Amino acid sequence: MGIGYYNSLVTMQAAGPTVTAAARTSLLNPQAKLLLPAGFFAYIGQKLKIVAQGQLSNVVTTPGTILLDIGVGATGTTVVLSSGNLGMSAIAHTTLPIWFEADLTVRSLGTSATFMPQGRVTGKPFNTVAAAAADTIGSETTLMIPGTTPATTTFDSTIANLVDFACTFSLTTAAITIQQYEVISCNWGG
Repeated sequence: MGIGYYNSLVTMQAAGPTVTAAARTSLLNPQAKLLLPAGFFAYIGQKLKIVAQGQLSNVVTTPGTILLDIGVGATGTTVVLSSGNLGMSAIAHTTLPIWFEADLTVRSLGTSATFMPQGRVTGKPFNTVAAAAADTIGSETTLMIPGTTPATTTFDSTIANLVDFACTFSLTTAAITIQQYEVISCNWGG
């Protein structure tokens, strides 16, 4: 039996940019965009874990949605995990904490390699429906990602892959800033 360990590949050294765009925008500082060399993904079952914490704000009237995603590939734009459009609460929130965590497990290698991606996001600004509900301690909503049946996604494991974490708002009335971010390689040896 092998010895397992976690290896922190990158952490973000300062708060990321505050994003309000209704277009796909990276949530990371350039320093935190990890470039994995060609051949980094070497065996089926190899796994990356991505963890991010930050703050999210939304408005009362028409709070809109947010889509969080992880991209890889030469420019970090091949989306391998998408949250889909996540509803935000119809209660105004200003810079409240959120927590995002995702696992990407290699299922096949090559130019059409696959990941099995799954994750979750937790925070008061999220809601399963855009309805007003009283905020109380412990009223954080956890949403599973994806919001549909999990399925593999395709990427090229033979090239250098830039790992990026991005979001897309449906409106420009919300804001997100990632304060902490880490990419972990879940390896084994022996």
